[in-house]
Formats: sequence, C-alpha cells, structure tokens
Amino acid sequence: MPKDYRGQDLTGANFRGQTLNGADFRGATLDHADFSKAQLRGAKFSPLRKDQSIQITKANQANFQGADLRGANFRKAELRNANFKEIKAGLQKRWWVIQQIVGFALAAILSFTAVFFLAIVFFAIFSEQIDVKLKILGSSGFLVEMTRTIKFLLCQVFERLVLTRLQAIS
Repeated sequence: MPKDYRGQDLTGANFRGQTLNGADFRGATLDHADFSKAQLRGAKFSPLRKDQSIQITKANQANFQGADLRGANFRKAELRNANFKEIKAGLQKRWWVIQQIVGFALAAILSFTAVFFLAIVFFAIFSEQIDVKLKILGSSGFLVEMTRTIKFLLCQVFERLVLTRLQAIS
C-alpha cells in the first residue's frame, strides 16, 4: 500500500534508495529532502486541498538525482533549486504502447480515407459522363466545374508528354 505523507513536515528527510511508488506527498514540506535513487513512480507532489485552503508541496533544494519519477505529479509544487540530474521520467510503458496503437489506428483510418477520396476524384476525372456521376454523388456545380478543369489540365499535360516523347523518338 502506498505511503501517506500528506501535509507532513519532512524537511531534511532521507528517502535515499527507498521504494515509494504511489506515495502521497501532497502538501508536504520536503525542503532539503534526499530522494536520490528512490523509486517514486506515480508519486503525488501536487497541492493538497484541506478545509477550503490549498497547501502547496514544497521541495526546495530537494535531491531527486537518479530517482525514477515516471508518472509522478509535480503540478504546482515549489521546487526551487531541486536537483533532477539523471532522473528517469516520461510516459509509463503502458501509456506509450496505447499512444502507439492509437497513432497507428489513426494513420490507417486517414490513409484509407485519402485513398477513398482519391479514387472518387480519379473516377470522376476519367469518366465520360462526369456531369451525371457527380450529380449522382450530390456534388455542387462548383465541384463539377473544378473536376472539368482538372480533367482538362491533366489531358493537356498528358498530351505534351506524349508529343515530347514522340519528338524524342523521331
């Protein structure tokens, strides 16, 4: 069970190398405390709300060197001149994995959507009955004119490429 140090005065306390995962230090005074090489995953250092008042966690000149602070919450904590050299910090592994899965899923959805719309545009541009098909899709007159313009430009580019190729051959 995580240790509860809420609101306590722990000035100069020695937590060196201890396992304090999930410990609750909200509102504690931790000035000059030594947390070097301590395991503090998920520890709470945020303010403590107590009887309509807020007690700020103070860890001025505290030593966190080499501590594992992954998932620790220091929001609004007072940390003047605290030592955070060589700490382990960042996302916990499970959140990193979830972030990667969500990222890949979004990339797949966006890729599928892009291919789908590209197929619709390609179909509309190279279709003989462009007006009828775009009206079936519920497109406005602007989209019909834009598609005609794109089709015209692509035909011009293709024609120039073919002519250039034919001139190079002969």
